[in-house]
Amino acid sequence: MKYTLYKPVFALILITASSVFAQTERDKGIELYKQGRDLEAIRVLQQVAKQKATKTDAEVWNYLGLAYVNQNKTKEGRKALEKAVKFAPENSVYRSNLAYVHLLTRKVDKAQSEVSKAIQLDPNNANAFYVSGIANLWENKYDRALTDAERTIAINPQFTVAYILKSDALMSNFGKVWMEESNPRENLNLLEQAA
Repeated sequence: MKYTLYKPVFALILITASSVFAQTERDKGIELYKQGRDLEAIRVLQQVAKQKATKTDAEVWNYLGLAYVNQNKTKEGRKALEKAVKFAPENSVYRSNLAYVHLLTRKVDKAQSEVSKAIQLDPNNANAFYVSGIANLWENKYDRALTDAERTIAINPQFTVAYILKSDALMSNFGKVWMEESNPRENLNLLEQAA
C-alpha cells in the first residue's frame, strides 16, 4: 500500500526531472547554434525535439531548421521550420525564416506567401521585408524590391545586405530602362543612387 501512495509522487519527480533535462538541453542546443556550432546544435536539438516536454516547442524547431540551413540541408531545414510555424503560427520570425528557405529552393510563390503573412503579423520585421525584396527582385519587380529594401533599412539601418538589395534593385531598374527607352541617359541618377 505504501508503494502505491508513493508511486504518483515518484512519477511526478520523474516527469519533472525529464522536463528539466529537456529544458537544459534545449538551451544548450540554441546556444550552440548562436555560437555557430551548427552540427553540434543539430545533434542536440534533434534529441530535444523528440522529448515529450519539448517536441511541440516552436523555438526548438526554428533553431533546428536554421542550423540545417546553415549546413546546406535545406530540405531538413524547411521541414523543421514548417513545424515551428505549425506550433506557433502567429510568430512572424518563424514565418520569415520559412519564407527564406522557400526562397533558397527557388519556390518564390511559397516564399511570397509566407513573407506576406509574416509582414501582416509584424510590420516591423526587417527580415521579412528583405526576403520579400529578394523575391521581388527575382521576379523582375524592381520597384517593389527597392521599396522592400528601403523598408528594411528604415526598420534596421544595420541590416547591411539590405543596402546591397537596394543597389541591385536600382541597377536592375536602370538596365530595364536602358533597354526600353530611347534616351536612357536621363536615368543615370539610378546608377548614382546604386553606388
